[in-house]
Amino acid sequence: MRRWILSIFVLLVLLGLTVIGFGNWLLRSSAGASWLIETIADAADMQITIGQLEGRLADELLVGDCVVTWPNGEMTVQRIRLDWEPFSVLQQKLNIRALEVDQLVVRTTADADQAEGRAVEVNGSPFAASDLAFLPAWLSVQIDRLQVHGVALKNDGGGVVIADEISGSYLWSKKQLKAPEFSYLSPFVELRGAFDWDLQQPHLQMTADVHLPDTLIEPQLFRDIAVPANFPAQISLDGDWNDFSGPVRFGNVADVDDNVWLTAEARGSWQGIRFDNLQGRYLNGDLAGDLQLAWIDSFRMNGALTGSGLDPGVLIKELDGRTRLDVSADLLIPSDGRPLQASLGAVIHEGQLRGHDVAGNVAADWRDGGLHEIDLDLTGEGARVIARGKPTERLELDLAVADLSPFYPD
Repeated sequence: MRRWILSIFVLLVLLGLTVIGFGNWLLRSSAGASWLIETIADAADMQITIGQLEGRLADELLVGDCVVTWPNGEMTVQRIRLDWEPFSVLQQKLNIRALEVDQLVVRTTADADQAEGRAVEVNGSPFAASDLAFLPAWLSVQIDRLQVHGVALKNDGGGVVIADEISGSYLWSKKQLKAPEFSYLSPFVELRGAFDWDLQQPHLQMTADVHLPDTLIEPQLFRDIAVPANFPAQISLDGDWNDFSGPVRFGNVADVDDNVWLTAEARGSWQGIRFDNLQGRYLNGDLAGDLQLAWIDSFRMNGALTGSGLDPGVLIKELDGRTRLDVSADLLIPSDGRPLQASLGAVIHEGQLRGHDVAGNVAADWRDGGLHEIDLDLTGEGARVIARGKPTERLELDLAVADLSPFYPD
């Protein structure tokens, strides 16, 4: 009897030592980390290849040249550094001291039935926000410092840089992702603030300071057109990067001199965004209309706005007065460094020049870094000005004047 009990005891001890040894090998060796990654890949029907693996799962791990493939796509990461406390999961909260990711690129294969030719298109993303809500309700993940350099999405139709840098501190708990402090830097916009993201709905609530980077448009241009390059924003969106919609606000809403703000209903995806029912204030007057942005391979903007009570004298002193006009515009900023291209058309219903009424049409095209062509037809009290052509080559000017004194009094 004693030998039987002793045999069971010895077997239990050996089993315990084996489990401890396996756990120690798994968490405290690079080979153990590699085996665990392969096991996870097999279970998830994915293939994971790693060019470099250093450290251990017990505290700090460095992964280099990682490639993850699945039936409809691929993800590559140049470098991953994980500094964490894996045993903190026993306290129902996984603590990650630092997570660094360099050059993350997701490539997907578009479906044949996807729509073409839409500036704002919903397709191609390998996952949705709801897929991030897989943590069990009892577990939370705290990331003290996240640093991601270079995030891009690519498919058969092209690619887009999602971010140059994403950083901050994050709490992932109960199907929610919260960031009390974050920054998002891209070639088109920079955000710094806080957000609360319900992954199950999904719904995003964000407050941030917005900066339009110098790489998008020359800072002097913003000053010339009286548009701030920095402004606060409030965003409330339903959906995720595949398809989102909701109200947005840029700037502080107040009808005071020299203030600029916009509110709109936004709808878009990771490929672009459309602002419907846009309302705002600019040049001490009111704006209304629609605007659309897209950033696949290049930055594009087009829209139609109506302005009332605008004071162009904020920009040009001689145009001091109130103006009502309709404006349509198209802007292209190539991603390969070529000069921007733009076209502008305006119908001036009511305007003033030196205190006298002016009305008419203005159209202009910008190419190769300069004004390419102009078409102007303005009528005022006792005068009409028509100008057409290319300023760098030939400009046809027709001036009919009955009386110039209203415009240039003694």
